[in-house]
Amino acid sequence: MKQHIRQLSLAATAFLLSACVAVNTQLGRDIADRGEAIATNVRDCQLLLNRPTVAPSDPLETHSIGLLNWNIRKGTRDSWQKDLRDLAVGKELVLLQEAVLNFGIEHQLEELRYSSFSQGFTTGSRTTGVVTYSVRKPLSECHLTVVEPLLRSRKATSITEFSIAGSEKTLVVVNVHAVNISLGLIRFRDQMEQIRHVLAVHDGPAILSGDFNTWRQKRMDIVNEITSELELSAVLIDEDHRKTFNGHALDHVFVRGLSIDSSETKRVTSSDHNPISVELRL
Repeated sequence: MKQHIRQLSLAATAFLLSACVAVNTQLGRDIADRGEAIATNVRDCQLLLNRPTVAPSDPLETHSIGLLNWNIRKGTRDSWQKDLRDLAVGKELVLLQEAVLNFGIEHQLEELRYSSFSQGFTTGSRTTGVVTYSVRKPLSECHLTVVEPLLRSRKATSITEFSIAGSEKTLVVVNVHAVNISLGLIRFRDQMEQIRHVLAVHDGPAILSGDFNTWRQKRMDIVNEITSELELSAVLIDEDHRKTFNGHALDHVFVRGLSIDSSETKRVTSSDHNPISVELRL
């Protein structure tokens, strides 16, 4: 099945490129400019994740990977900084949506030395998007966007790849803030298809997490279809305080090739979304 998905992925790449707003489509130039591997469209992201295996560099440990997922609501409510500091303690990966570029929290997340920001909506002097903080330096990054059809605002996806201690395989982490305001499902599916075609070429463990804006069943059906094909399993939460709309949870975490040791949500007043914390291991 994985080989079949990979073939479909490569065949559909040309179509998906029309839905991706690329800051720079020349992968080689990105690497030269930043000194690391960064892609800004689906095809280049596929090439990055499908390149020959290199020796592990600054790898994640396999026995425990703590993950936090949270839509931070642009940091507009009181006490969000304290909540974020507390929630991030002991985490190897912190995935935020509606994060503000240079919003001044980086120096307070002492162990999370690296960040990968994928730009979404810009208004005035403020740029928002999704950001993935990590204790280890990513091997590669992909920054993808689609445009919401009504508001013409951009929704971002950040994809980061990490080496794993004692393994030739790598871990790919997808942080998504999905299309929200749209009459139909075309742009929402476009964004999910970007993720499908990127993860289809990755033969290794993966995390797909974020604010999916799954506020109706047809949106959730698309997410379920894609995660099923990619053999991603939903992280189930016993005491579930995730934000809902019309009875549908908006935030989700899916994993492949990882065991789930624990998962929880916490009620907060510092955002309109409640954060999800998950303990994973390979």
